[in-house]
Amino acid sequence: ALTQFDEAIRRAGDDVRGYSGKGVALDMLGDYAAAQRVYRRALEIDSGNMTVLNNLGLSLAFSGAPQEAIDLLLPVALDPEATPRHRQNLALAYGLAGNMPEAAKIARMDLDEESVQKNLAYYQLLRARKGAVAGAQSVGAYRGEFEPQQAAAAAAADRLSPLADPALLSFIESMNDAAPGPGPFARHPE
Repeated sequence: ALTQFDEAIRRAGDDVRGYSGKGVALDMLGDYAAAQRVYRRALEIDSGNMTVLNNLGLSLAFSGAPQEAIDLLLPVALDPEATPRHRQNLALAYGLAGNMPEAAKIARMDLDEESVQKNLAYYQLLRARKGAVAGAQSVGAYRGEFEPQQAAAAAAADRLSPLADPALLSFIESMNDAAPGPGPFARHPE
């Protein structure tokens, strides 16, 4: 996909869709820094593009910078043209930051209480997995046993709200196949 997005960018360098697609592909590889550079380049072309801002926010959240993601996603989610997906991505960032009350408040803007509770449990699972990996890495004991397979299974079993971004679900599922490396899910760049 990267080759195709590079070609799209070469042919139409001022079309942010190529940059956005390339950024998503890089995020899927776990190369958050490269993805964020690509998103920021797209924002130089179209600073108000909500899709690119949303994608950059998710990349920041998953790369271990949830507060920066919140700062970026908050105005997007509160924009009159924001979609439920924008708001739920902000809720995810709050959840990854450990601010469950704010995550719940934002989630309730679009979801029923059962879905909100499922999402909060999912965010806690992601945070616990991240903490387990970080703890194991800090003592040199990480061998891949903390991969978030249960998180992907929960998403696949429809225990996450249907308003969650499908790209997020694919992203989570792809973690099972990734090799250990840097990043919040101990994955090597995609």
